[in-house]
Amino acid sequence: LAAQRPTAKKKKVVREGDPRWARVDSLRDQGLYDSALSLVEAIGSDAQAKGDWRTEFRACAMQGNYRELLGHPADSIIGIVKARIATTRPTDLPLRQLLHSKLAGYYWDAYAQDRWRVLERTNVGGGLDSAEMATWDQRTYMAAITDHLRASLEPADSLWAFPAMDLGELLAGDKAGVAYRPTVYDLLAHRALAIFQNTETRIAEPAWHFTLKDAHAFALFEDFAHRPFRHRDSTSWEFLAIRLYQELDRRHLSDNTPDALVDIDLERLNYVHEHSTHPRKDSLLLEALEQLRLRTPKDSCWSEVTVALAQWHRD
Repeated sequence: LAAQRPTAKKKKVVREGDPRWARVDSLRDQGLYDSALSLVEAIGSDAQAKGDWRTEFRACAMQGNYRELLGHPADSIIGIVKARIATTRPTDLPLRQLLHSKLAGYYWDAYAQDRWRVLERTNVGGGLDSAEMATWDQRTYMAAITDHLRASLEPADSLWAFPAMDLGELLAGDKAGVAYRPTVYDLLAHRALAIFQNTETRIAEPAWHFTLKDAHAFALFEDFAHRPFRHRDSTSWEFLAIRLYQELDRRHLSDNTPDALVDIDLERLNYVHEHSTHPRKDSLLLEALEQLRLRTPKDSCWSEVTVALAQWHRD
């Protein structure tokens, strides 16, 4: 789980704690993926029995990686995660939500890898109730991804109260980046946004699909956070992305420091500008950035806004 935006440099991960992880790395380096997978499975089972959800989730994610390397079909990997989710309880927070997010990613990867075949299929019925992913059409894949991303963000208040730093070794990158993603809700919301911002659902959407044509999508603070965006297709990914940006804005409006809010707004403004059909979208972006800079003169994020303004003029 990335606690910050990607950086150009990556440090080698040094595993601490359980010495079995060092053994897993050694087996991997030798190309002994079967043996590595068996050890990871044992670590995961042991963690589940002990109620160690951090280690269990880490083992679950690594199992998926090794199964892919060994050529296991996507539906078998997905089936294992689905089966574990089915045994979790609503109180198993945040393991349940992390697994939903991971599962949505697996569905997305499976769709992307088999996209050209999927797009040739017609809906033969059954939808998500059909266990045979080989029969799924594009609409069914998108529905599965949407369902699990939504499930990964509930209950929102509990995830919001869970500090991202409590994920421990599950976090990747410089821990200083947690300033931008301070809660587990933030982390999972940005994982969802990474998919929802994709225009792939447009292929299966009707002609009256949701479009970003409202100038208020460029608004800031309360004017954006509490603006009622409505559309009859509530499953449109562009619509879901805007609603999720609103939810993040609402939750960060009262922060003591504006770093996370400004980071969200810069990301959202870039996304809206890229997809908006408004004829004045260039001017609307400039006005929003200028307003944002005026509101952050004494904060460290002022520099980020200034860089965004410089990039607008360069473009």
